[in-house]
Amino acid sequence: MNNDAEYIKSKFLEELNNQGIKQDDSSDLQKLFLKEGGINWPNPNSEIFLTKYGFLYVHVSTSLKGFWGLRKGILDLLDRLSNPPLIILLKSRIEDDVRRGTKFVADGYIISELGKPPMKRYPNLDSTENDYKINEPNDLDNKAIILSIQEIVQQIKQLPS
Repeated sequence: MNNDAEYIKSKFLEELNNQGIKQDDSSDLQKLFLKEGGINWPNPNSEIFLTKYGFLYVHVSTSLKGFWGLRKGILDLLDRLSNPPLIILLKSRIEDDVRRGTKFVADGYIISELGKPPMKRYPNLDSTENDYKINEPNDLDNKAIILSIQEIVQQIKQLPS
């Protein structure tokens, strides 16, 4: 994962903590994933966090036109372990906003179920990589974009815990 994606992910985690959403220790999650699904995790392109709102599968794209590859094996395992995970798709956008202290700002989407809004359709499964490929212009309703990490976390907090 590049520095911009790491920065976005760290800002997302910081905001979860700022708004009182704590995450379980990732080493316990890594053991669970290996035991339950034989899945090596963490993946450099994504993170999984267990919160009182369930699993958050957070994926960062640094492309201005967001592109994400969600691992089918991880989604299947998360479905088996609990309610479907919340998929948090974050993407950077360049903006001259001095108040935020950086030119890399994250927009994003919250997906509670593949193929349901804000998605326009069910994503394609790449059989070679066993990933669901999500291409923002083709697969997501851009009117549903959430314009800041703070708003994304606020919307998570409105969900039943």
